[in-house]
Amino acid sequence: MNIIIGVGGTGAKVVEAVQHLATMGLGPNALSIGFVDQDESNGNLIRARTVFDAYRKARVSWRDGSTHRIAGTDECPLLKTNLSALGGEGGLWIPDAQPNTTLARVFGPMNEDQFLFDALFDPSSDPEQAEQRLDLSQGYRGRPHIGAAAMTLRAEARSRFWDAITEAIKGAGQQGAVRILIAGSVFGGTGAAGFPTIARLVRNRLKDEGIERNVDIGGILMLPYFRFPDPGEDQDQNVARANEQQAQARGALLHYQHMLGDGGNEEGEHIFDQLTLVGWSPPFKIDVHSKGTGTQRNPALLPELLAACAAMHFFHSGALDNGGGEQRITVSARRDEKAVGWPDIPSVTENVSEQRYLQEAVARFLRFAAAFKYWKPQISDPNKRKSLQRDRWYKAQGLDQIGWQDDSPAQALDDLENLVDMALSWCAAIDAYARRDADHRFGLWNVGEPLVERIAFDRIDEDPRVTLALSDDQFRRVFNAIAMKYSDIDEDMPNEAKLADYLTEYALEGQHEKMGRFIAALYNFSDVRPIDDN
Repeated sequence: MNIIIGVGGTGAKVVEAVQHLATMGLGPNALSIGFVDQDESNGNLIRARTVFDAYRKARVSWRDGSTHRIAGTDECPLLKTNLSALGGEGGLWIPDAQPNTTLARVFGPMNEDQFLFDALFDPSSDPEQAEQRLDLSQGYRGRPHIGAAAMTLRAEARSRFWDAITEAIKGAGQQGAVRILIAGSVFGGTGAAGFPTIARLVRNRLKDEGIERNVDIGGILMLPYFRFPDPGEDQDQNVARANEQQAQARGALLHYQHMLGDGGNEEGEHIFDQLTLVGWSPPFKIDVHSKGTGTQRNPALLPELLAACAAMHFFHSGALDNGGGEQRITVSARRDEKAVGWPDIPSVTENVSEQRYLQEAVARFLRFAAAFKYWKPQISDPNKRKSLQRDRWYKAQGLDQIGWQDDSPAQALDDLENLVDMALSWCAAIDAYARRDADHRFGLWNVGEPLVERIAFDRIDEDPRVTLALSDDQFRRVFNAIAMKYSDIDEDMPNEAKLADYLTEYALEGQHEKMGRFIAALYNFSDVRPIDDN
């Protein structure tokens, strides 16, 4: 069983990135997704959950015995991962769901412990200093010690979220290995509070159940990788600030070093079996400040792709037979501060011979997405479809056998397009922010105009918009340029004319059904290598 838990807004962004890689066919066979956030209205959390809902809907339309079915994973691994919500209810655990909650309300009357409570948490009535009466409905405002206290207390209460984790742990060994991955940031409030707290709580439950094997706990810790302006004079000042991130991160890392051990004589706790640290220097610039709620909808940034790759590596790796011993700690790095290419991106598998696997999978998906945005409007329009029926490729892919009246694929196509557009929007944001500095060379993909509208850096609450359809000329330009090669010495990828030839000359052998046959072929023939070489 595989479980990923995104803690706080940054943790949710990592989970969002993992879901986009799952859309591209890079995920495990099954994955349970959970979120931890005191601020249910956090924009990053909402977007990640929106992607989850769209993924689930698209998978129902194209997998699991649907009318227009994509069968198997060899020819077309799109949507192969069965995503589920950890514990149901959208997989979200809110430590304290009461409105206008404060730390004082979470703990209740302290009686003789009030002096200790006052020493640990500022009782001041000053809104910029208050900690006991700080409104927690929008998160922990960059105060991880408040979040850690609240989460530890509330984790003892019964919830479907924690019950699901406990049941997974109890089933370890009987139902195979269990991998639990926790993602969060070392800066900010919720993630910094919840990342070590939840990992320790899970480890303690393992001890309570007497389980020493078959459960691996992984962590993805995001170091500061973006900066934002301070709030204006007319905005709430009781928020996390960019200039505090480095100091918070430095202090948190010293805490982790003490907690996990320094690798020498200092013996630490065994909490994580695998821990990956991801950061970026210099940090990406975000033009807008948000204290939380729905406006905290930060754009997708390149380090989240690195984090998602680390997550896939964790789920695809063999179980660690440590028995409570070794902890693996990994730090991401790149060769050139002014450039990033596919060789800089961590592998999603442990097989060295599959070093290019990630690039080929992402490139094929992006080329497929461009082709889908070109052909979907044509086959969905009755008038255009009538003229297409004379084309050889249309018959070769069995489109003439689909009854648009009795078993129309229209809804299934819309469901897939919605998810594809989300993935393209995510890639476009990463692309735009990575290229924003003219001195920086981004060598992964080209997702921009005309496929995606130009991004407004001052409107982070609006995701990049994907065009409804591509013209013949636009499709030709996008398909041939959207995916970048692993190395400059690699041969060029087959162009759009080759794709049309493949659709006319070849049929897939898999048991795909109706429109699923065309979608699988469109994906398969968008490969980065000529079909004769496969």
